[in-house]
Amino acid sequence: MSLYGDEWKILWLGESTIKTKGNILIQQSTDLSYLFEIIVFNFISKGFGYNGTAYYVLSFLTRYIAALSIFWFLTKRGFSKIASFIGSLIFIVSPIGIEATDWARNFDSYLAIPLFLLVINYCIELKDKISVAFILIFLSLISLVNTTRAPGVFLVVVGVLFYLYLFNLSKKKLYFKTIISVILLFLFLSITPLFGNQAGGLFREFNAKVFLYSFFGSIGNALIPNINSLFVNYNFSVIVGLLFFVCLLLLSLSKRVIKVKNYYYLIVLILLSSFSFMIVPLIRIPQIHVNSYHRYLIHSAIVVPFITVLLIDLLKTKKIFYYLSLFSSVILIIYFIHVSDLFLTNQKTLHSNKYSERVWYSLSSLLDDYEVKGKRISLIIFTDRETVSKIDNSVAFGFNYHYGLINQLWGAKDLPPVWVIEGNFIDKSKIPQIVLDPEREIFVFEIKQEKVTDLTPMAKL
Repeated sequence: MSLYGDEWKILWLGESTIKTKGNILIQQSTDLSYLFEIIVFNFISKGFGYNGTAYYVLSFLTRYIAALSIFWFLTKRGFSKIASFIGSLIFIVSPIGIEATDWARNFDSYLAIPLFLLVINYCIELKDKISVAFILIFLSLISLVNTTRAPGVFLVVVGVLFYLYLFNLSKKKLYFKTIISVILLFLFLSITPLFGNQAGGLFREFNAKVFLYSFFGSIGNALIPNINSLFVNYNFSVIVGLLFFVCLLLLSLSKRVIKVKNYYYLIVLILLSSFSFMIVPLIRIPQIHVNSYHRYLIHSAIVVPFITVLLIDLLKTKKIFYYLSLFSSVILIIYFIHVSDLFLTNQKTLHSNKYSERVWYSLSSLLDDYEVKGKRISLIIFTDRETVSKIDNSVAFGFNYHYGLINQLWGAKDLPPVWVIEGNFIDKSKIPQIVLDPEREIFVFEIKQEKVTDLTPMAKL
């Protein structure tokens, strides 16, 4: 698959900073949440250019690293190797949050999962101030590596520590101090450029009713892939999410469950991981109805594997039910492979390397005929219903940054905007003003499948 969207932005931010500032760490933007991705992508580009293959290899590799960390964590918590292996295998093939693989720049989410599980392990095995120091160090590292998902990590960690504080009589003081330390660290990081200085406007569009609806719906979609497409109505996702949340909350407070430590820790982690990573996105934009594939759910993808491991372990003493649980796990894995394959195959169609390279080559050749070097330009592209999705993914999404990289344009104002029109009629009232900027020379093209036609000479704007 080819790179697209924000990945071109990541590459452009890195290269433009080097060209204009001389140091990749001195970013033009005050939002440093992309910094780790920028450094890694820039490093890869020096050896492999902008061909998507190398970046997707990194994405899949980090996904496997995350799966290995799940295996380590589960065995560390006392679960059998066979159950832990099944749990890690379910994660690898899971369609939950698989958009993080399709958007190769989200490789950092996979890298954060081992660090996240390491922090949880330190919380569970909290012994002294050295353990607290390691928790804070690894949380800081997560914030640098995977800034956009770090708030969810902090929420889970605080939640786990709070549960341990409630039901641990011997270390209450240590747990309390650790909770305060983690909260203070997050508050400090939240006002730095690392989180894009966005804390101030977090509640600008908040609506409690809409938030709760989306909140429980996201939990439902983290449990059953495509639940809203299977049952059409998003309300079903909400009902499943609500029931799951209530049941797990009651289980996490059950004295009977608390006595079985490895079950208790996993139940608490399942509960918190099912919703914590959606809290901040939904506070900012409460009307988001994420589907099961959405990248925001990648950390929540550990929920189903953990539930499966828990059930296998519960049934291990009853031979028939144990083998039945293993057989059911195999069926689940096959189903997950099928759903994930459908998604990735579709994405490969929308932004394949072959298609992107052909269309970009044709566009670049036609623009070169106009000798546009040094000019500020904008593009309008006509297409049809069969091609529009391909154009949106392979051309329009991230076009300005992609074009800037190819033509070495390092000023943000010099990057060309693009507008895609399905059909053959121009309604100027719907075209963004930046595209029609009189200081820009406008070029008009038609793209149908792989054929690019120059309409500029006959276009009337």
